[in-house]
Amino acid sequence: MAAKKKTLAILFISVFVVIAICASAWVFLSYKLSRLEDYKDSIAERVEREFGRDINFDTGKAIITFRRGLGLHFTNVVLTEKDRSSDFLHVKSVFFRVRILPLLKKHLVFSEIVLVEPGLSLLRDRASMLNIADLMTGNKGHATTLIRNLTIEKGSVTLLDQVASDEGIATRCRLLRNHGQSERYCHTTLGYNARMTEIAAVIGISQLKKLESFNEARIKNAIFLSDVVSSIKGLMPPHILPGHRHVFHQYTIRVTSDYKMSRDELKKYLECNGIGCGVHYPVPIHLQPMFDKPDCKLSYPRAEQAAREVLSLPVHPSLTTQDLNTIAEVLTNA
Repeated sequence: MAAKKKTLAILFISVFVVIAICASAWVFLSYKLSRLEDYKDSIAERVEREFGRDINFDTGKAIITFRRGLGLHFTNVVLTEKDRSSDFLHVKSVFFRVRILPLLKKHLVFSEIVLVEPGLSLLRDRASMLNIADLMTGNKGHATTLIRNLTIEKGSVTLLDQVASDEGIATRCRLLRNHGQSERYCHTTLGYNARMTEIAAVIGISQLKKLESFNEARIKNAIFLSDVVSSIKGLMPPHILPGHRHVFHQYTIRVTSDYKMSRDELKKYLECNGIGCGVHYPVPIHLQPMFDKPDCKLSYPRAEQAAREVLSLPVHPSLTTQDLNTIAEVLTNA
């Protein structure tokens, strides 16, 4: 019985010693990691070896927990270009959370990355090489990296193109965000409609609540205008297919050859009488510069005829009865 108690006592003391050693090691490691700025030289050396760039930061801190893994927080992080001539990346605050177990298998798994006010400088040199080209060539045998959750707060990208060409990065991006237009209604490449600002989006979300009333007002205005236009020889109102509802983003009429003046002459006349109008659109798609290629000669006579005849009149929901009567009077007396 005494031997059994002695064995249990030794086992208890051993477990206690192991726990105490682990706790001490954990406290010591946590203390060391709480001041990562003390390891700036080591961190900078590793970054320079891996990416060929210098790194600097003001403060650094690490927190280890069994449940959430390793958390790293740095402030005012600056990463330079490879030639050290300028800053490549500046981040006000960076937080990484790394899962510990995957590291044992040489897998780097970020369960969370938060970048606060990152500023990235993209550069294309005169050899048409991007300054991030070396970072996009794979992991080069290093531990595989996986990012689970990335959050960017107030990020920005600066583009600088050293290529002496009209097709620089900044010019190309401006084209892509605006339907590929080099100038109004002149499309030199395929593009996107990415012009909305954050403020415009906020206003748009609020305006969506009024969308149905706006549409009804447009339809009402269009019906009034169609009654006027259809009574004038040579003018054609928009055609609405049976069973369809047209909300008239534009109210576009056609000024045919039977009318007393050309489309452009009528447009000028209306504008001189204070009525805004527009041409949607003056150049058909197949005649845009992006399709002007020797092996791509297209002909669509009806589209070309429509481009010569179309004219859009005011139809927006803010038109008053007086506005509509003025449009009718000016059209009738043309």
